[in-house]
Amino acid sequence: MAQSLELLLIQFLMPDNDARRQAEDQIKRLAKDPQVIPALVHHLRTAKTPNVRQLSAVLLRKKITGHWVKLSPQLRQLVKQSLVESITMEHSPPVRRASANVVSIIAKYAVPAGEWPDLLPFLFQCSQSPQEDHREVALILFSSLTETIGNSFQPHFADLQSLLLKCLQDETSNCVRVAALK
Repeated sequence: MAQSLELLLIQFLMPDNDARRQAEDQIKRLAKDPQVIPALVHHLRTAKTPNVRQLSAVLLRKKITGHWVKLSPQLRQLVKQSLVESITMEHSPPVRRASANVVSIIAKYAVPAGEWPDLLPFLFQCSQSPQEDHREVALILFSSLTETIGNSFQPHFADLQSLLLKCLQDETSNCVRVAALK
């Protein structure tokens, strides 16, 4: 599936409407199979072009909800690990944000079920990283997660408050200050 999906993702991004429509129809058919999730994760991490990686993340965000419960615990762990890697290692901001959107969707199910205990510590670690990109994406995720799993943050409100105040005063990055405002 992975090889044919890669070609479909590339075709989906072509300017030719007929080619794009054909790719979309085939992707819809493939997306009914839960194995589309590991294939999309693979392309999110390995595709050569940022557009294909971003499209993989967007499709993953749309399909993960319906397939999450069908995935084995090992595959769920692989997906979470790959997304964390994408957030921290990806150079393209749109791909990083698209990956963060997928994290937010998965966290809605995994955090309350106790299946992702290291997500919040990871986000706190990223928010204090020397790398601006890590701080920004952590704050974007905190904002997004307050809508889905805000109750899980209650024990961490004091830490979050000091973190946000610190990020609002970030002297090195306008992006981090803006993300802290949101």
